[in-house]
Amino acid sequence: MFESSSMKSGEARIPPLNLDILREVMSFLSNKDILRMMRICHDLLPTGARLLLQRDLRLIDVHCDKKLSSFCQFMLRDSPNRFVFLQELNLYLLDPPALSPETLNLFILVLRQAHHIRSLTLSFRDGVLEECPHLTTAIASMTSIRKLYWFSQSSFPPPCGPRGAKMIASMSSPLEGVSVSFDACDSSQDLAKVFGTFSPTLNYLQVRNCEIRRSPIQFAQLSYLYASTAFPVEMEILTNMFPNLRKLRLSLRRGWGAFKREWRSIRSRNLRVQPSACTSLQSIRGHALALWSLGFQSEVPRLTLSLFDHKDLEYFQTILSDIHPSDVDVHISLGELCLNDLDTLLQGMTDVETLCIGLIFTEDVDTQHLSMIASEVLRILENTSISCLRLRLKRPYKGRFREEAYWDPIVKYFKHGLDIAAFAQQATRALPALTNMTLYVEWCSESEWEVQRSAVGDATVKQTSWRELN
Repeated sequence: MFESSSMKSGEARIPPLNLDILREVMSFLSNKDILRMMRICHDLLPTGARLLLQRDLRLIDVHCDKKLSSFCQFMLRDSPNRFVFLQELNLYLLDPPALSPETLNLFILVLRQAHHIRSLTLSFRDGVLEECPHLTTAIASMTSIRKLYWFSQSSFPPPCGPRGAKMIASMSSPLEGVSVSFDACDSSQDLAKVFGTFSPTLNYLQVRNCEIRRSPIQFAQLSYLYASTAFPVEMEILTNMFPNLRKLRLSLRRGWGAFKREWRSIRSRNLRVQPSACTSLQSIRGHALALWSLGFQSEVPRLTLSLFDHKDLEYFQTILSDIHPSDVDVHISLGELCLNDLDTLLQGMTDVETLCIGLIFTEDVDTQHLSMIASEVLRILENTSISCLRLRLKRPYKGRFREEAYWDPIVKYFKHGLDIAAFAQQATRALPALTNMTLYVEWCSESEWEVQRSAVGDATVKQTSWRELN
């Protein structure tokens, strides 16, 4: 049936494969295999280019001058058809001498033609922008970017410096989402001064080492703000600058202790000024002192914060009475605080329906009272109106050998001494309004439970999921 003259002469001939099938196969291949297929078949070049450019594209200049040059030549070789697929770019320029002037010029040429990039991730040492002014101009003049990410909580990848802040302030793109850390700057950056250009379009802003100062600029579209600052925040300024803010997160950065007195005294000032605009907030999160100092006097449905000492506990109780949240997510570091403090913690939770409690066991915790964990939590929550409970027991090992967990007494108790199923049964009896529950035990398991109640008040608990954690 498939016999041909070539086959009669002894030559085997492979039937031609459908290109649509090959294109589908390429979507499951690695980048290297896609490049091999593009070299073999010219008809697959457009498909291969699209797949490569739509994936996570990271350009890092450490010992890769040749690779960056190759990328630029690849883009410029068929610019009308390839630039349309370049919509996301991650650029790390850590060592300017690693790039030759020819490669840098090629890359600037690529940036000037990249009119479809929507998301740009940057990481420069501040000296790069000083040594490469044309690169700064090329990035600032791009008009298609909507999301900018230059966020780092450590020295690597490098956070944004003062020259980077000036470049961001001069960008032409109407940015909608920004995540930037100014930790490489010697002083805090004025939020309105750096991002004021984007006030008509910005709806998401995450920024470290900033200061929220009084400004006539209004960010009317901003719905999410995460600010890490060492300076107290005035409620009047906050609500005037961000009238439609829905989610607020405030954290304290290094140096806030120098303004400790101001953080505590500003609450009385904020209590005198309670604009109606703050009622748009649906969620607040952050350091207990920072949220307490705002002096909220209106209901906010969701509250998330961490507690480390008894002063934080006092702030938390005041915040509860100020905002009456229905959804509370609280993480408690069991060092200075202990299980007995949970009694004080939950006072005033009369309106709470959804509660997430994270108990973080530090090295200072008394291991003799581990068996009291379940009974203490349930005793305190008994007869509350909580319908959804999430309990997280954590023993973090950041920067330490994971092997330590296997002989740690707390982890051993998590694995062998804690009866999770029995706890679920006890919680069902202790909490009359409970309908579902999540139990996360680090180094052990994460499980979800559903409570069904009959008309006569009988309750049964059913496990709906279980995941082992190693």
